[in-house]
Amino acid sequence: MIGQSQSGTGKTAAFVLTMLSRIDYDLKAPQALCLTPSRELARQIMVEVRKMGKYTPVITAEAIRVSDAKTSGKSRHEEFAEAQLIVGTPGTVYDLLKRKVMERKHMKIFVLDEADNMLDQQGLGDQIEELSVKTIKQFYMDCKNEEHKFEVLDDLYTLLTIGQSIIFVQKRETADKIAKRMTDKGHKVINLHGGLSTGERDEVMDGFRKGSAKVLITTNVLSRGIDVLQVNLVINYDIPMDVTGRSPDFETYLHRIGRTGRFGRTGVSINFVHDAVSWEIVQAIQKHFQREIVKVPTDDWEI
Repeated sequence: MIGQSQSGTGKTAAFVLTMLSRIDYDLKAPQALCLTPSRELARQIMVEVRKMGKYTPVITAEAIRVSDAKTSGKSRHEEFAEAQLIVGTPGTVYDLLKRKVMERKHMKIFVLDEADNMLDQQGLGDQIEELSVKTIKQFYMDCKNEEHKFEVLDDLYTLLTIGQSIIFVQKRETADKIAKRMTDKGHKVINLHGGLSTGERDEVMDGFRKGSAKVLITTNVLSRGIDVLQVNLVINYDIPMDVTGRSPDFETYLHRIGRTGRFGRTGVSINFVHDAVSWEIVQAIQKHFQREIVKVPTDDWEI
């Protein structure tokens, strides 16, 4: 069975409840497995599993890469021998199966979340269908150059009252640089990218979900599947491009702006344009999704 729907419409709840309903709670063995493309998404889904399964005796386990060596060995075997519902990433699950840490003979249900992304990673996915996110208002700001982009970003957070927001950049180095400069300017921000340790990434995401941090600067590691309902603004500091650096990455754009406007809420996305290439990419995105991206002036904050 294939389930397809826009971001934030309840897909996770649908498959989690299905998994919970299929488990024989008297049998202490793996019976339901959910694969996700990232450890952050796996951890988030497990949070939902534990919420929805609070009044059931379900035994769960996360099959994600761990940094604590004490979680390996015999305790790891015991954990996955009894776990009835497992959520994990493909690499870790494959390793557990290969080493016979996790059995599959009692499996009843298998869920492939963000299936298009995992298939695309293997070069098997079809081109993404055109989608429109009606609840997200899309804007762009025409900046003079890279330095002006930062000045506009600083002005946005200085002059406007913004709830929780995500700033997307293309490279880890940019994330680190922008985070430092924003902090130096007095803004409270946190930073997340693939260069951080697993423990650091977990700590950052936990803080953002709890609302202790309002501004998250991140790379594409967070563009898919992560639900933080309070996010009402997404900024594409760097507009997503493909590996050539000259063509738009429509799929990544869609999933980035999909971090706001969850469950029918109104969200806003702002794209920073600073040269001919980024301008052309915004025009291409507008044409591809058939949604207007409205210009916002950078020199008149009364408008």
